[in-house]
Amino acid sequence: MDITKYLINTAPVTHLNELGIFKFAKDFFPERFKNEFDVVHYDMITSLFEMYAPYRYSREDRKGYAIVHREAAKTTFITFLVPTYIVFTKGMPWYLRAKQDGSTYEVINNEKFILIANETKEGAERFTMNIRSVINKRADLAAIFGEKSPREMPMTEDDRRGENMWKRSAFITLDGTAVVGVGSGQQIRGVQIEGFRPSLLIMDDMFSNKNTLTDNSRDKVKSYINTELEPAVDTIDGKIFLGNTIVHRDTHAYEVTKNPNWTGIQKPVIEHDELSPIIAKLARDDEGHYVLPTYVDCLSWEKDLKTLSWKSRHSLM
Repeated sequence: MDITKYLINTAPVTHLNELGIFKFAKDFFPERFKNEFDVVHYDMITSLFEMYAPYRYSREDRKGYAIVHREAAKTTFITFLVPTYIVFTKGMPWYLRAKQDGSTYEVINNEKFILIANETKEGAERFTMNIRSVINKRADLAAIFGEKSPREMPMTEDDRRGENMWKRSAFITLDGTAVVGVGSGQQIRGVQIEGFRPSLLIMDDMFSNKNTLTDNSRDKVKSYINTELEPAVDTIDGKIFLGNTIVHRDTHAYEVTKNPNWTGIQKPVIEHDELSPIIAKLARDDEGHYVLPTYVDCLSWEKDLKTLSWKSRHSLM
């Protein structure tokens, strides 16, 4: 089978469904990706691919983010689709488009160690196990992309009692891609697997309503990211990508959007400048409350909107 169509990710946003990773998602995981893709997904994926651009030379130059609204499928994209795509296309050429000048280039996917971090270790383990389950069960993918046959990380009694419980859900594929999940607070700095440090760190929803309630709780997560997670990543080959919804401005997730060393996207469900005129049109009842417009009105107004994030999933209504 010719798999070239799954490797070409150079389509402009006007032809976003032609991205190879999106074809991979639709062809092999249609039950997970039922809705049409939209600009928010294109921007997330191309922001992540941007870290592979030839003009980026080290970990400090390969930091990306996707700060998006709730229910944008962010977690599914960055903790399932991207790592699964990486695992199955290991050793193959990706064809990508550089954001800097729109030029296209080829890079060989040679990720050796994917580290997925989450607010909780249970969440991180679930992400890892989801990927492992696909590798174990999907013979069709093995037939097309090659056998991956995940094997467990060896665990000693000291591991079981100590800080290395992340090994419980970690695995290494037959062709040498390690996938590890860790929760906030779990020790990972300095860890190497088969001689390699993490080459890709994906942080998903490190900040939530629960762990941002106090100055101390926010500082604790920020400190973990700055002193444990990021320094664990390989200095030369490493890439760091953070996905979150803004739940508090005093968090690392907000700070990266103001940091010129990080590149990425911020995407609300709709831009304020487009929503405000629509709200101004709404009728009010006798008590001054806004009256929800009809579905027909919403569909009519929606046609002129340019910033509604994911129309097939989140309508103006």
